[in-house]
Amino acid sequence: MSNVVPATQGADAYVTCASPIGPVYVAYNEIGVSCCEPVAASESFETEFRARFGRPAVRAESPTRALGRNLERALESGRLGDLRLDLRSVTDFQASVLHATAGIPVGEVRSYAWVADEIGHPRAVRAVGSALAANPVPILVPCHRVVRTGGGVGNFRYGSETKRRLLRLEGVALPEDDAGEAAPVSASPPRVVGVRG
Repeated sequence: MSNVVPATQGADAYVTCASPIGPVYVAYNEIGVSCCEPVAASESFETEFRARFGRPAVRAESPTRALGRNLERALESGRLGDLRLDLRSVTDFQASVLHATAGIPVGEVRSYAWVADEIGHPRAVRAVGSALAANPVPILVPCHRVVRTGGGVGNFRYGSETKRRLLRLEGVALPEDDAGEAAPVSASPPRVVGVRG
């Protein structure tokens, strides 16, 4: 008997895990990880999860050994590796954006325009930003590695300072630009690639 979903059928299980931005709730089911939310951003994870995904989330003591190992590696390394995701909550377009974003290496950034080009929709730069804002598994799918074409880190669901912190932890240099917003640059080329001017 699987302990992936410990309580009720149709529910996702969730655990609290350490991450580069502090403790996160990670929800999962037999398909894969469905949600990753900073604990500090959620007063009632179970209520918010049900409202967003249309099914309950039930606290678990721990994930299965394989899932736990893959999840820990992904959160520590910044790479998905063998971790499976459940992206049923997003549209096909959003899923294509998340798949492209998942391929951005640790320590590098790409522009919203690069992601739009990568998925075959070069004019959909704003839609790419909206898709990243709806990312149900931030940190695991590194939307923090997508930045503005003209400089600056851009928006992030948990604030631009959190985005800057994640990028700095990955070794991306962030000098201050004239507007006071950190603009990603390369410490040693080609760390920042795919940013069109």
